[in-house]
Amino acid sequence: MKTILISQRIVFQSNPEETRDALDVRWAPIAQNAGFILIPVPSFGQVSDYCDLVNPVGCILSGGNDLSSVEESEINRNRDRLETELTTLCESRKIPILGVCRGCQFLWQYLGGKITPVQNHAGVSHQITAVNSQTSIPLPNAAGSYHNYGLSHPPATVEVLALATDQSIEAWKHKTKAIYGVLWHPERELDISHGAKLLRTIFGGS
Repeated sequence: MKTILISQRIVFQSNPEETRDALDVRWAPIAQNAGFILIPVPSFGQVSDYCDLVNPVGCILSGGNDLSSVEESEINRNRDRLETELTTLCESRKIPILGVCRGCQFLWQYLGGKITPVQNHAGVSHQITAVNSQTSIPLPNAAGSYHNYGLSHPPATVEVLALATDQSIEAWKHKTKAIYGVLWHPERELDISHGAKLLRTIFGGS
């Protein structure tokens, strides 16, 4: 099977004191349904070593944690550092990237956009509408929303693909590179078929 690298949430536990990487187990069946094997990248691992070893066809920047630009902390700085390394490496090797929720925000900011607070987007479900009928990724009719920060000031290099009912941006793609962002969590949907279709569309699975 083809492989996809995926970043993980960083979690600090006080008793016993340790820092952990964590990934929602629901990602695995989505990827396998699409014809992929996920390779979690440790937050303090050597990114290039993983890329050389498994020769991935794609990379997912997953959800969890905040950007250090909106909440300063060591954990958020380390997550930003890892995902900067992943993004830079994947860009240089022309490996497609999908950002999910936090990952979507990270890529948006990385490309020059701004992150701003939003209301009523955490713990709710809302409709998602394509900006035009030629949108290049599959969109759910409705999606669970778990974020407190949205996307504003679109970079010139980005094409907006979908909006929520309040007209906030929910999905986008880079105009010339294989870089995509979605603010919903495919792994939290009851029906995994949409998430699998999303991965096949972006990464070319079976």
